[in-house]
Amino acid sequence: MLRDLADKAALKPDDLEVAAFIVREPNGDLACRLWPPSAGRRSEHYDGPLPVGTMAIAHSHPYYAPLPSTIDVAQAKRIGLPIYVVSRWELHVVDPISGERVRLLRGRNWSGIAERHACSPMTTLR
Repeated sequence: MLRDLADKAALKPDDLEVAAFIVREPNGDLACRLWPPSAGRRSEHYDGPLPVGTMAIAHSHPYYAPLPSTIDVAQAKRIGLPIYVVSRWELHVVDPISGERVRLLRGRNWSGIAERHACSPMTTLR
């Protein structure tokens, strides 16, 4: 899922982000639901309710700014969900309780080796 998000982000100009909800489906499977693009510069925006089963939010950052921002930290704490930040060379998560930014991977093209699960558009939600 995060690999697909990173791949989709790599196709966009560096100042455009891609974001998704990571959702546990009723059958127990995990799924990735892409947010409708807002075309915001260096940000994505979603105004609707969280999909049922949302376990985390993930979004891309450009290669030159791979760390979670202070806005990412505040958002994770506000909604009580982890926020994953993906870039071509790094992967981070923000802990929703402590606000700690945890680096999961660094220094290699991790998206080329991660298992691939396609993200679906939000319109496929039932």
